Amino acid sequence: MGDRLKHKIAIVTGAAGAQGRATAELFVEEGAVVYACDVAAADYAIEGVHHRRLDIASEAGWTALVEEIVDTHARVDVLVNNAAVTMSAVNIVDVSVEEIETVLRINVLGATLGTRAVIPSMVAGGSGSIVNISSALARHAAPTLGAYQLSKGALGALTRHVAVSYAGAGVRANTILPGRVETPMLTMGRSEESLQAARATIPLGRFADPREIAYSSLFLACDESSYITGVELLVDGGATA
Repeated sequence: MGDRLKHKIAIVTGAAGAQGRATAELFVEEGAVVYACDVAAADYAIEGVHHRRLDIASEAGWTALVEEIVDTHARVDVLVNNAAVTMSAVNIVDVSVEEIETVLRINVLGATLGTRAVIPSMVAGGSGSIVNISSALARHAAPTLGAYQLSKGALGALTRHVAVSYAGAGVRANTILPGRVETPMLTMGRSEESLQAARATIPLGRFADPREIAYSSLFLACDESSYITGVELLVDGGATA
C-alpha cells in the first residue's frame, strides 16, 4: 500500500471494465477513496471503492453523484474520464449518423459533463486533477473506427481548454493516449494469429496491461505531476514512434 493519493477523493468512470477497475483499485492502494462509476454493475472486494451506477451522459446523474461526494467528503480531488465505447470499425463515411451521435454522446459529452460537475468543487478547494483517457488513435489516423477517433480527438481539445481556463484556480487537466491494451474490448472475437500480428507492430512486442495505463493515471492524478497540465501522454509501447 502506498500514499501517493492519501486522503484524495477520486471518481473513475467506466469502472466495471478492465481498465477502469485497474485504475480504481490502484488508486485505493495508494490511499484514495474512490467512487467507481459505470452503467453496469461491478463487485469490488477492495475496501475504499464505492461503486455507483452512473449514466455519464446524464447531467442529473453527475449532479447527484457529485453532491453525494461533496456532502460526504466536502470535495472532489480527482476525476478520471475513462468510460468509452468504440462501436463499428468503419470509417466516418460508412458509419451511421446514429452511431456517431452515440459515440460522441458517451465519449465526449460524458467526459464534458463529468468535468463540468467536478470543477466547482475543485476550484473551491484550490486544487484538482482531471485525467481524460483518450487513445493513440487521436494522434495517428487509421482507416477504421472513424467515430471513435473523432471522439478521442475531441478529448484533447477539452483537456487543453480546461487546463488553460482553470490553471489559476489550481485545477489541472491532462490526457492519456493509450495504445493497445490487453482487455476484452481489444481481444474479443479476434484470432490469436491476428493478435500476434498486432503485437508485432509494437516495438515493446506486447499489449499494455491495464495496470500500466492505471499507473499513468496515478502519476497525473497525484501531486508528483503538480507542474504538468494540458499535455497528452502517449502510453503505447513505442508504436507511434
